[in-house]
Amino acid sequence: MTLTHRHPSWSGLTIRAGLTRSIVFNSLFKLFSNRDWGVFVQSFGIPVRVGKFDQSSTDSDRNTLWRAVSDVAGSLGCMIPKNMDLEFIEPRSGAGANDTHERRIKWLDEQTSKAVLGQTGTTDARQGTHAASMTHRLVQEDIERSDALLLAHTLNEQLVKQMVDYSFGPPADGHYPIATIGRPDEAPVSVLIDAVQKLGPQGLKIKADELYTRLNVKPPLEGDETVGIQPQTRNATPPPT
Repeated sequence: MTLTHRHPSWSGLTIRAGLTRSIVFNSLFKLFSNRDWGVFVQSFGIPVRVGKFDQSSTDSDRNTLWRAVSDVAGSLGCMIPKNMDLEFIEPRSGAGANDTHERRIKWLDEQTSKAVLGQTGTTDARQGTHAASMTHRLVQEDIERSDALLLAHTLNEQLVKQMVDYSFGPPADGHYPIATIGRPDEAPVSVLIDAVQKLGPQGLKIKADELYTRLNVKPPLEGDETVGIQPQTRNATPPPT
């Protein structure tokens, strides 16, 4: 059995759907920028050698000159006749001219992060407010839930029905089991504890086992040494009349 998950964001070929169409060019352009950056770093600071020869020089003389040019300080060298002029034009300098490749690669990475995660706050170590980072995290969770929903739909359509029909036959009522993917929407532990502290005296009741599970700790057994204080019972003050 072959399962094919097709993202509904694009019609046509399956290879063009989903993230492929969004980030394939970013990845390709990043490879080109990395290559250009590597060539620039390799050649940076190396002097360019120009060997000039007379028209009357022999092939042996030219070969000797070329070996001298190519064997000194890398491959930044050339050989031309003396009556020719070779001009080296310096690239334009100024603000941002020295880190063009780096800024190009960072920009491509940011676009890829936006396509995959919907934001860049969880991938780059940048200074900012805690509220902004939490907002970026919420965007990432929205995309996670959407992708999980689409993947679960593919599994239910292409796998669950076939497994049930093959193993037990079609259900009499026509209702198949539903596979779900994703994490449950649970309140943060800090919010839960704050609610228990504030609403507990008002009559809110919650299972202790659920708190132990959310805190990822085991309840103490009889005779275990425990840490903590005994809960204090406070009499609720009636509202003023």
